[in-house]
Amino acid sequence: MEMEFVIGISVAVIALAVAILVVYLVKTLIEVGKTMHKMQDVMSKVDENIAPVMQSGKGLLDETTKTIASVNRKLDKADEMLVPAITVKEELEKFGVTIGKLRKSVDNLTDNGKLIGVLFTYGQKAFDLILGMFQKKNENKVVVTQKEDHVQKTENESKEA
Repeated sequence: MEMEFVIGISVAVIALAVAILVVYLVKTLIEVGKTMHKMQDVMSKVDENIAPVMQSGKGLLDETTKTIASVNRKLDKADEMLVPAITVKEELEKFGVTIGKLRKSVDNLTDNGKLIGVLFTYGQKAFDLILGMFQKKNENKVVVTQKEDHVQKTENESKEA
């Protein structure tokens, strides 16, 4: 009997433990069910609220995609325009170098022109000096013109006659 008593008490304790466990599990499952129901309500509200946000986000994404495509097209056009602009810039730089060389040549010509002017002035003065020297030598000589020569011959012929 003692063994039966211990077995009876053990069965009673086990039954009581199982009953407490079942009650605890039922309570927990009821709470989990309530939580799941609340979670379902929250998720449905999230679905209701997120749908416009998602739609707005989709619209924003579509607009962003269009804007990016437009910017890409404009960049392509800018690239097309940039190549001739770079060419024009290079040609203008070459033209500037040519103008610089031309200016330098003109400056050299101006300098040479000044030199030529100075040489011409001094040459003219030297020529005038030499001409003046020859004129002074010729002034000392008697210059007889053809008319005077004819008059002298006529006078000489009349004296001889």
